[in-house]
Amino acid sequence: MLAIVSASVIGVIFGFMPARSAARLDPVEALARE
Repeated sequence: MLAIVSASVIGVIFGFMPARSAARLDPVEALARE
């Protein structure tokens, strides 16, 4: 049970951080970088 909760928390943190930084990025700049 603890392993499942730990894995879920780590997954949310590492999934949320890049999504948050991508949301703050300017869409035009993000497309230009690709």
